[in-house]
Amino acid sequence: MRNRMKLKREEQALDELIEEEKMHSQYKRDEVLRDEAEQRNKKLRVDSELIDSLARSNSDARDIVNTYTHKKEEIPAPKPKPISIPPINFTKFSTGVKFNQSSIPISIKEGPLFKYEPICQQLNGPACPEITQLESLGYMNYIRRESSQELAGGFLMKTSCLHYVQECVSALYERKTGKV
Repeated sequence: MRNRMKLKREEQALDELIEEEKMHSQYKRDEVLRDEAEQRNKKLRVDSELIDSLARSNSDARDIVNTYTHKKEEIPAPKPKPISIPPINFTKFSTGVKFNQSSIPISIKEGPLFKYEPICQQLNGPACPEITQLESLGYMNYIRRESSQELAGGFLMKTSCLHYVQECVSALYERKTGKV
């Protein structure tokens, strides 16, 4: 059992070393690419300065070209930098999983979009008035006014009145058949 644990620790240490090596090589590649891009940008700047000075200057073109060729030669070639390992910040959970690493990919399920369908109530009675008609027909006179707390909670006097009227209308034609 101890040998297995020791092997697992050694494998984990090797995995960490390999990961650090990969990070280091990626850092070196990025550094080389940045240096090359910087050199290209410097040469492009010198070329654009040459074109500008040729367009604006009244002096001899050969002299201007010679000065800019010397400027181009003065641009240092990219030198290989001494190997310096950048500080690699590995922040891990206690389980060993890195913060930016996920073990299980998140699956996104896409379904149909929500489509609103109005409620269709079948009332067993006469047609019920609309919510906009309740006040003009005088139904609101018999319902208590809502308090400020009820208003804050979303209670509306019109909705409770409509609910009451619908309940009354639906039970109007209902007849019980059978013995009680």
